Amino acid sequence: MAMLVAAQARAEDDFNLRPLVAMRGVHVTVSVTNGFASLGITKEALRTLVELTLRRSGIRVLSEKEMYSTAGMPEARVSVSLLAASDGMVVYTTRLYICQNVIGSNGLQVVGAETWTDAGSIGIAHRLTLLSVIRSSVEEMAENLSNDYLKANQPKPVVEDEVTDEDLRRAEDATSTKRPAPKPKPIGREMKL
Repeated sequence: MAMLVAAQARAEDDFNLRPLVAMRGVHVTVSVTNGFASLGITKEALRTLVELTLRRSGIRVLSEKEMYSTAGMPEARVSVSLLAASDGMVVYTTRLYICQNVIGSNGLQVVGAETWTDAGSIGIAHRLTLLSVIRSSVEEMAENLSNDYLKANQPKPVVEDEVTDEDLRRAEDATSTKRPAPKPKPIGREMKL
């Protein structure tokens, strides 16, 4: 038995997608409440899940060292909070957000500002189904980030310049091979002396 309440506070318009524009990649960190590793809910497993989802969408996953040398130091932070209840039930919350260094309206740098958020979900699940519920929620948040990133970074359409007759003539001249004029044929027969 699992109860899921989704609370989506994600980017739904272009204004909220702006922090993702030209983002060169993202470093992924995960925090998980201790005590549930025996169920398979570990930082490493969830980080791998998020990284694979982002890579499938073409988003570059940065190492910690690469993050520090990338403009804005973009970091995707995944938070999973778990609280054991009675009869094997566990209350959980999931959340994913992007932190970046930004310039505030006062012109000063703000370190670690939250620039994009997926509120994830809150619910209750039995210990036997908790792993699949958490994995599903985390994967959905990573897909939402991927979709918003792709919306914010759509390739610009290529507009071809109008081709003029003069352009065509120049191209034709450049590609034509000029043959030397043939030698004139002698008139009559040649005689040897």
